[in-house]
Amino acid sequence: MATHHASPGERIDIRPLGDKLADAKTGTLFRTDAMEVLRLVLPAGKTVAEHKAPGEIAVQCIDNAVRQELVETMAFSPAHSLADHRPLGGLNTARSEIYKVLSQFRHQRNGKLAIEPTHELFNSLE
Repeated sequence: MATHHASPGERIDIRPLGDKLADAKTGTLFRTDAMEVLRLVLPAGKTVAEHKAPGEIAVQCIDNAVRQELVETMAFSPAHSLADHRPLGGLNTARSEIYKVLSQFRHQRNGKLAIEPTHELFNSLE
């Protein structure tokens, strides 16, 4: 059976597979003369054979148990940004406090520890 390739203008669903992951198959999302984008489904404990292709190969992991656990525990606040990007004014200060309280509630309700994202944390997942 031929692999389906998206047509120009066709929408491609690249959301994490979640519960559908167990039944998912590797497939090409689209191909041009310059590149090919595919979703590689790699079940736990399996490996990928050495692969060679002309030019560069870029791999991005978008759906795995480690990343999913990180998403469930991650906490974000606009107040934890670069100084030039931090919220200013009374309304934004209140908003930052509301974010903090909602994050604490969500993590407590889900039985998860809140983890602030760091550059090192994301690099450890690649």
